[in-house]
Amino acid sequence: MVFQDGRLFPHLTVGGNLGYARPAAGTTAHAFAAVVEMLELGPLLARRPASLSGGERQRVALGRALLAAPRLLLLDEPMAALDRGLKRQILPFLRRVRERAGIPVLHVSHDLGELLALTDRLILLDHGRVAGHGTILELAGEPSTLDLLHDIGLAAPIPVEVACPGGPEAAELRAGALVLYGPPYLGPAGARTIAQLKPEDVILAGAPVPGLSVRNQLRGTVTRVVTTPRRCLVVLDVGVPVLADVVPEAVRDLGIAPGRQVWVLFKATALRYQE
Repeated sequence: MVFQDGRLFPHLTVGGNLGYARPAAGTTAHAFAAVVEMLELGPLLARRPASLSGGERQRVALGRALLAAPRLLLLDEPMAALDRGLKRQILPFLRRVRERAGIPVLHVSHDLGELLALTDRLILLDHGRVAGHGTILELAGEPSTLDLLHDIGLAAPIPVEVACPGGPEAAELRAGALVLYGPPYLGPAGARTIAQLKPEDVILAGAPVPGLSVRNQLRGTVTRVVTTPRRCLVVLDVGVPVLADVVPEAVRDLGIAPGRQVWVLFKATALRYQE
């Protein structure tokens, strides 16, 4: 288990904290050197926790948990105490653990964007009970869980690759065969990340709209319309899934229904990133 505050032993060095982990009898520990390399802890081994940043402390806590040879890794809001900059630093390490360690990870968080940057499978809890489980699109498609998702920051995750960093201009991105425009310079050409697009940042139109500063204007097909007493959500396919919040009048005026083709508009700055 990795706690929100790391819970490192202050009197031990980083190397001592890592070495404290002992696998249960009959299990095989991850090699110390492999964990140090994976989490880039080598330069920190002689330092004590008090001299580390929050992100560094969480990397050490994660390494200590891995060295205990767990069959399941539970992360209890491991980034709740970190500011946005530190979250951006530690997210790649969490993805690296997921991809390399071969251990199931249960990640608990109130930040939906953080979770969507790490996984596409969610369990949604409401007052201690499971309200739903599945992908973000499956959960958003159910009236019983849609409002809960909105309350914690519903967004559609879009895996993208930087085609052109953009400099001061909008960056050109690739999402499969789809070309999108996002905020300038997300990294060098070829860098990959998870973009997130909130439903309230999407506009639907019956045709392209010239003369706007909106860089992304995509033809899409409505796949589902979900209504609750609080909102109306349209699920669309533009080559990748996109969600849009609309009012009931817009549904009527545009004839929005499954199979209907519409234009999906959003600014380059509407695409947000966790790293």
